[in-house]
Amino acid sequence: MKIQYRLIFIIAGWTLWSLGCSDSGGGGGKAAPDSDSDTSAMDSDTASDTTIADSDSASIDTETLSIDSDSAYVDTATASDAVGTDTTGDTDTIEVIALDTDTDAESEAAFQAALALYDAGSWMEARQAFSVLVATYPASARADNAAYLIARCDFQLDDFENARVGFAAFIATYPASSLLDEGTYFLGRSQYELGAYNQSVDTFTSLQTDFPNSLFLDNAIYYLGRSYYQQMDYAAAVVQFDAVISHPDSSYRDAALLWAGRSEYEDARLTGTMTQFENAITYFNTLITDYPQSSYEDNAVYYRAMASFRLGAFTDALTDFQEIIDVYPGSIYEDNAWYFTGRIRYINQMSATDLNDAIAAFSTIVENFATSNYADNSWRWIVYSQVDLGDCVAAQISFAALQSQFPGSDQISRADSYLTTNCP
Repeated sequence: MKIQYRLIFIIAGWTLWSLGCSDSGGGGGKAAPDSDSDTSAMDSDTASDTTIADSDSASIDTETLSIDSDSAYVDTATASDAVGTDTTGDTDTIEVIALDTDTDAESEAAFQAALALYDAGSWMEARQAFSVLVATYPASARADNAAYLIARCDFQLDDFENARVGFAAFIATYPASSLLDEGTYFLGRSQYELGAYNQSVDTFTSLQTDFPNSLFLDNAIYYLGRSYYQQMDYAAAVVQFDAVISHPDSSYRDAALLWAGRSEYEDARLTGTMTQFENAITYFNTLITDYPQSSYEDNAVYYRAMASFRLGAFTDALTDFQEIIDVYPGSIYEDNAWYFTGRIRYINQMSATDLNDAIAAFSTIVENFATSNYADNSWRWIVYSQVDLGDCVAAQISFAALQSQFPGSDQISRADSYLTTNCP
């Protein structure tokens, strides 16, 4: 019987320390703010004991699933292609598959047809084709590949529950598969996207233990850090991010710098340890210096400004907030930058124009960012500033606008108390 051999290039996603990350960063090739589903952190309004939203949206992290959409397999029919590389720069692993029968050839042809759909980004059609292959050729040498890619299609379709089930089934059914580390990684990613952070911590930890040489190790360490961050275990998160940062060639390094700084910042807010704000600034400075084209740069500038604000370094904070406004128009942090610019002008009244400058900053929010989490706060600070300027009539008008636009806001009672006390 004639035996045919085909060289199968298995693309494992990312190399050990050079991964393509699209959570929107320059060094990682990310798209603008990780589909990563950040919940809005709460930012304590230190001047008034008011709790206000930090305005983080899911787009902050901007990691789109296309990060992981590298082709799982590139098949070539000739040995001359054996040195080919994937666009992420990964080294291809060569697997030799023997096709002993006509049935093998038929299943291989079905696999290649399904793979072509996958590579074209036709996830639904590819999923169906791989499913037909598994049902028609259950003994195919491609059965493990197909099972894995069915789950990958679910992942790309944002169907994380089915992806989780699929990857778990793949791992249980094919424990000797060469794709086991990839399946483990994407099981962890599916758990992460579902918010099952306890599970993703366990999965990413087991990948590090069981597959210390995996091409996905970098990814797993980064997302282990992200999982700890979501659990508010910021110290553990920093350890993982530092592990990524220590490898200068990792394309997750800029993202790790951002989230290490974010972890230090959030931990400082919880513990009141001011040196952690300084640590955060160090991480943000490194990101900005090392990755001037990173799409995380506005995130880093904004949180550096916030850390400076917490430290009372108002001049540094103002400089960074102004950079957000001037250099990153349309940034998800633009309303925040205007708000804290107003706060600093009000708190740190160093010139006769500071109160008017504060009013101008807060007015920008209520006029241009009406849905901002800071809009009702801004009205309150406008009332405060106008009262302090002795313009009680204007303050009354602004107070009425606060009542009308935000009838259930707790800012109303604060503004009313200040107005009543100072404008009897």
